[in-house]
Amino acid sequence: MEYYGAWIKDKRLNEIVLPGTHDSGAYNLTSRSKLAPDAEKIFYKLPGWFIAAWSKTQNLSILEQLKHGIRYLDFRVALNVENDKQYLCHAQYCDELFFCFNQILQFLEANKREIVLVDLNHFYAMTNVSHQALLTSIYDIFTDLLVPFNHETSSSWTIEDYWSHNKRIVFFYSYPDEFIPSIPSEHIQKLQYIWPQSEFTSPWPNTTDSSILKSRLLAISENQLSNKKHKPNQFFVYQCILTPSTQSVVWNSTFFKALKGVSSTNNEFLIKWFEDKEMDWSGLNIIILDYIDLPYGFYKRFFELCMQQNMKPTAKV
Repeated sequence: MEYYGAWIKDKRLNEIVLPGTHDSGAYNLTSRSKLAPDAEKIFYKLPGWFIAAWSKTQNLSILEQLKHGIRYLDFRVALNVENDKQYLCHAQYCDELFFCFNQILQFLEANKREIVLVDLNHFYAMTNVSHQALLTSIYDIFTDLLVPFNHETSSSWTIEDYWSHNKRIVFFYSYPDEFIPSIPSEHIQKLQYIWPQSEFTSPWPNTTDSSILKSRLLAISENQLSNKKHKPNQFFVYQCILTPSTQSVVWNSTFFKALKGVSSTNNEFLIKWFEDKEMDWSGLNIIILDYIDLPYGFYKRFFELCMQQNMKPTAKV
């Protein structure tokens, strides 16, 4: 953001294009990674190398993703009851959550003009006590950098406001409704730093085919432009990902590619679409992808296109 700050400082966060990753924490999974609570039952009958091949979604660590330009992180969180610690997960346990939090903090401390959005949207085996511990950790680790959720920050803050207040991390957190009554009074104030999931929309295309993905994304984008007239403050997540079904994984040729190969081919398809002069970027905000470093040279061109869009005047919807 710092490199093109002059073009974006008067825009709001939902008026610029932010590169993001899907299942951001699933970067170090191996055949030895233990199954997490979100794993499908069939996974317990499959070899570890096969599970890792389809559960791993990124090659880069959280810190590496941020250094490469990612500004939106998509986290699934699971409690490991064996050691009572919280981990990122995607069918298998990934790194411990607080290790990843510290990577984010390290990046923000080294880059004073960068803003990061963290979306905690799926929870597994978590109790109210676990959620309280998570909320406390967010507050303790990021206290001075947390963006509070209120009418002013959600409706009128520009990038310059985030910078001037040195509030540079936004946490979206889909905690269960029953969690609120159980919060001790001394923790209530911490909720002001949590942004509700209602503040953004993230439609799931749900397809295994890049061409179908494109047509569904176009429909989603058109619908988003219409919705933005009524909800101008919402963030919008554009899920540019393929979701292989169990059948396609086991029986089709994609078996031999694994998710890495599928994602690389899809990203190659997407970059050609993004480069098309007819591509309409209106209303696009957060774009998430699997394996952002594939194919070779993809992420560099993708971020260049995002920057080009951000340097344009804000379109009136």
